[in-house]
Order: sequence, then C-alpha cells, then structure tokens
Amino acid sequence: AALAFAAPSSLLVDVCVLGHGAGALSSFLRCVMGCNVTAVDNDAVVLAMARAHFADDNEDVHLADAADFMLHLDVSQRFDAIFLDLNAPSHQPLAAPPACMLTSPVVNALSRASPLVIINVLGLEHSREEDYQHVQTVFAAHFATKYIDSPLCSNRILVASRTLTGR
Repeated sequence: AALAFAAPSSLLVDVCVLGHGAGALSSFLRCVMGCNVTAVDNDAVVLAMARAHFADDNEDVHLADAADFMLHLDVSQRFDAIFLDLNAPSHQPLAAPPACMLTSPVVNALSRASPLVIINVLGLEHSREEDYQHVQTVFAAHFATKYIDSPLCSNRILVASRTLTGR
C-alpha cells in the first residue's frame, strides 16, 4: 500500500497493478482509494489465494506475465497510473523489478499506457546503489524520475512521471 501514497487519489481512477500477488495493494487501491483496478500476476496459486481473500465483483485480474501483458496491451488502453510491484526470480542480479520489465520495449509500452509509473525497487545488498541508479536511468529515457526513500526499509519507490516533463 505504500506505493499508492506516491500519487494523490483524486488523480487516480483507472490503475494497473503489475504484481497483484495476494491482492493487498489492488484491494487498497480499489476499496480505500476508489480506483478501478486492472491487476496482473503470473502465479495461479497466489491468484487463487487472492480471489479467496480479496475478490469482489469489480475485480479485473489477469493471469499473465507482466511484460507480455504490457507488450500485448491494446494501444487504446490507458491507465492513470501503473504500479510495478514485481520481484525478480532469485537468479537475477536485481531483486525488484525483474530485468524483463527494464527492457526498452516494455518501458516504451509502460510509457504509452500511462503518464505515471510507480515502481518498487530493491537492489541486492552488495550492489544496491548501482541497482537503484540503473532502474532510474532506464525510466529516465521516458519520464521525469524521483525516488521516495523510507528509513524503515531498503526498498525504494521510484516515481516515473511524464506529466511533469511533457514527454
């Protein structure tokens, strides 16, 4: 839910959550912030748990790979914000987001679909600052970027906004 506080609720109507997981962020956005939520996750077992605990009639959840979902999204589909809350597979050099979400085609698709992307970033302990800088550099090609830091955890939230730059 901390990701949701990066954008004022009055600006968010239609949002996409890439990394639905058990559904807590999607539920928060829908029930507390009043958003229409499209959620994506590639784990059928986790989605079944989410449906059991957080489902309601307004749920729009897709069992899909997040990168594939974005690459095949109808070009007319737009979101006020996209929340990118995915962990990378353990064999990848960055803990979050996964490398597949940092490719040029996926970042282009994110940029076309929304003027605001809010990304949970977690670098590995031995290369954390370099990881944070890499993710910011990738998104800076399309967005103005700024990190929101919390002294309570090692995750950072990267806010990537096109509305501030006119890009």
